[in-house]
Amino acid sequence: MKVTVLLVVYNCDKYISECIQSILKQTFDEFELLIINDASTDNTLNIIKSFKDRRIKIISMKQNNYIEALNTGLKNAKGKYIARMDGDDIMLPNRLETQVRLMEDNPNVHICCSWYECFGIYKNVSKGYSGKILHPLLYLLSRNIFAHPTAMLQKSFLQKHHITYKEYPYAVRIINYGVT
Repeated sequence: MKVTVLLVVYNCDKYISECIQSILKQTFDEFELLIINDASTDNTLNIIKSFKDRRIKIISMKQNNYIEALNTGLKNAKGKYIARMDGDDIMLPNRLETQVRLMEDNPNVHICCSWYECFGIYKNVSKGYSGKILHPLLYLLSRNIFAHPTAMLQKSFLQKHHITYKEYPYAVRIINYGVT
């Protein structure tokens, strides 16, 4: 398996159908869509189950815990690369193809992110750094250069360095206020 699209969802029934459709319509189709239902209480799980595609795998969490759900996804991902996605986002049709090509052509690149365009009430394109960033820690001093739902990660790098998600109070605070 080349790519696992890791999608953690919680109460996304307004957006999840469009999100999943955008993933299934990718020009690159050698992927599994691993959906971690983070104890949704709305109609999210029923909508997910309405999609009949062999690439979709669903894991349902008993309790709502975003960090645990993300780590469950990392443990169960079968892909060489893990592409992150959120339930209220959509992918452009060539995202996976573009990122896989970049990662394959540059085996020393362990994470690949892209610009993103906000839609809905926020309408702008986040433009920042373009190209290979040789010293990302220096750039991180001025701003976040990694848009989580645009990230593709090399799974072997995560495993080799024992990288998992952890509780970060500032990130959790942002998520709790509904801003992702």
